[in-house]
Order: sequence, then structure tokens, then C-alpha cells
Amino acid sequence: MHYHSEALADPTSKTATASAMSLTSQYNYPPKAYSSGNSKTAVRSTMVSWLPELFAVLVSIVSLLAIVAVLRREDGKPISEWSLAVPLNAVVATLGTLARTSLAFALSACVGQQKWNWLRVRSDQLVSWTRFDEASRGPWGATRLFFWLRLR
Repeated sequence: MHYHSEALADPTSKTATASAMSLTSQYNYPPKAYSSGNSKTAVRSTMVSWLPELFAVLVSIVSLLAIVAVLRREDGKPISEWSLAVPLNAVVATLGTLARTSLAFALSACVGQQKWNWLRVRSDQLVSWTRFDEASRGPWGATRLFFWLRLR
């Protein structure tokens, strides 16, 4: 560690020049593409890293299907025939909330990833960062991002 700091103190040394070049070069090269031999590993790694989001989308879809199934089953029947201790509207509201929140989790992760993809490709203004960040936090920010991207 001490050797490295001495080398940086002398800007003419080869170590200082190599250190500075390695620091700046990491931002100048495009990301490495996966070789054909690593494509299966890359896809598997990507899928594993997105497992929580994929699970959240699955939960959202199952919740929506459960709402449809419950409402179809109870269609045309009087409320007095409902057999569960929890009222029908509470079941539908709970399933709807579960669907909405799990989908919001997955969408915010996707928007956050898109922010990094956007900024990796373009050197853009700070407003880009702000717009993508707001979009990952709710529908109003997502609407603003949508129109901001369309007007660019």
C-alpha cells in the first residue's frame, strides 16, 4: 500500500501512469460481450439474479387469476351463501393488494435496472437519473418518465 501511494506521489513514475490509466480506462471501454461458450452461464446467472422479481410477477398473476376464479364461482349467488368467515369483498381486496404490490416491486426493479442501462450507454444529464429514480418509486414518476422520453 505504501509503495502504491509513493508511486502516485511521483506523476512521472511508471506505476503512477499505469494506475491512472487503469482508473480511466475502466470507463472508456464498452462492456464485454459474453462469448458463445458462456452464454448459458450468463443466462442462468441473469435468471438467478432476477428470481425475486420473477417470483413477484408470478405472485401477481396468480393473485389476479384467484380473483377471477373466486368471482366466477360466486357470480349470481347470494352473499348469504358465502361459506368463509372472511367476507367476499375482503378476500378480493386482499388478493388485489397482493397483486398490485408484488407487481409494483417487480416493476420498480425493472425501471431501476433500465436506469443503469440508460446511463451506461449515454453520458446524460443528471435529470435522466432523477427521472428514472422517480419512475421506480411510483406511477406519477413513471408517467413523467414516459412523456419525458417521448419528448426527447
